[in-house]
Amino acid sequence: MQCLRVRDVLASVRIANCPADTVLLDVVRWGRLSLVSRHQHYGGLLWSFCCPWCERACRVLYRGNLNGGSAAVACRRCHNLRYRSQSLSLAARWEWRATKIVARLGGEAYDGLLYKPRGMHTATFNRLVEEVQLNNAAAGYRIRGIFGLP
Repeated sequence: MQCLRVRDVLASVRIANCPADTVLLDVVRWGRLSLVSRHQHYGGLLWSFCCPWCERACRVLYRGNLNGGSAAVACRRCHNLRYRSQSLSLAARWEWRATKIVARLGGEAYDGLLYKPRGMHTATFNRLVEEVQLNNAAAGYRIRGIFGLP
């Protein structure tokens, strides 16, 4: 399944001071797509695609077989696509959260310990370590002696 992002289209097409709220584009191998603009609170415009099937504004369009038929360009909802986290079990989601926090802390050192990154407040580091402990405990994993727990 291929995806087309708004930022990639806007990088290749120059849209400046466009008076209309909708712009039609012919994108190579994707067909005619419409871009819709929406005003943001602090100025500027937010551009998004208009899904050809459900007509909702979306930032990414996908090209693939829709309902077992021919290749169609549509949004994630029309293609019945799910995010990766939606297919994970509850324990796997808890473990994934803990893994992301450990990566934010710079990963485990060679000795298996977590060390406070330079420039991070001690209180922030302690809070993140506690979140890792809680996420691992919620996932049902026995935490190693890294944090001084039995």
